[in-house]
Amino acid sequence: MTRNLITPEVAAQNRESPGALTFNAPPPGEHDGPILVLATVRLGDHAHVDVYSGRQNALKDGQFTPTVHRGHAGRLVFAWWFWEQLRDRLAEADHPEVLIREVERPTQQQLETHVG
Repeated sequence: MTRNLITPEVAAQNRESPGALTFNAPPPGEHDGPILVLATVRLGDHAHVDVYSGRQNALKDGQFTPTVHRGHAGRLVFAWWFWEQLRDRLAEADHPEVLIREVERPTQQQLETHVG
């Protein structure tokens, strides 16, 4: 079962909108612990993935208020087809510590941030 919040119909629409998310799989709000963040932009046939690691603190003042503290760990480049397979596996319910955000039609600013 995927944690992706973007429906296929919305993803198709967002592929036409620069900067719009085509995949978004956050950890559950009650997740309290280590976190791996994968921020991905598509450039041609490749996925450029910025990797961050850190921690999500969920409980604040007795309420679930997720806060992510993270540091940049590095960058990876995958063939797009391979990224899709990896992404789908990491977005399954048994990987709540992985936050995945993806844009297939990045803006110039997103490209500068995530590709360099």
